[in-house]
Amino acid sequence: MCDGAVAVFDGMMGVETQSETVWQQANQFEIPRIGFINKMDRLGCDLETTVKSVKRRLKVEPIVINMPSTDTQLTGLIDLTSKIYIDYSGDDLGKVVSFEEIDKSHKLYERMSNQREVMISQLANYCDELADLYLDGAEIDEISQQVIDQAIRKAIASKKAVPLLCGSALKNKGVQPLLDSVIKYLPSPETKNAIGKNAVTGKQEER
Repeated sequence: MCDGAVAVFDGMMGVETQSETVWQQANQFEIPRIGFINKMDRLGCDLETTVKSVKRRLKVEPIVINMPSTDTQLTGLIDLTSKIYIDYSGDDLGKVVSFEEIDKSHKLYERMSNQREVMISQLANYCDELADLYLDGAEIDEISQQVIDQAIRKAIASKKAVPLLCGSALKNKGVQPLLDSVIKYLPSPETKNAIGKNAVTGKQEER
């Protein structure tokens, strides 16, 4: 049995037939999932359209937790949970990455802040602690990453929502945050001893 899965979507085509089939199989076995919107470096990719496709075709609430820094090319990603800009502007297939904190003086602050509020308002439906902070009027910037991470795990566990990350697997952009998210948000594998029949003695043994 699989303990968690990453659903990969095409940034241009959205949810395709095969993706939908695999998603329904994951629903059947109640497998926790996060989503990765791939090919965001291609001409014609569209984050908003892909997110709408996920919601419409998979009947699940998509929650964007990182996003491209621009709508036209994948030079960097904005991590909405930590308010960090991940710079992939070099031509080195993601080998050299730099990080910048997005404070109020940063050029990407408004873009980050607007989408972060959308993310938090969605996550508040799955976490009481976050809901209390949000409804009490807490500043969006002041809500900690720890609380947001907890809310993301609860959203995944509900099976009613899927966090979405963006990137380009071919150019190794966004793969690192995706792997970090697998560790942070998906359940740890359950290790159980295997029970089988000893071919020599015929007895049941546990290992």
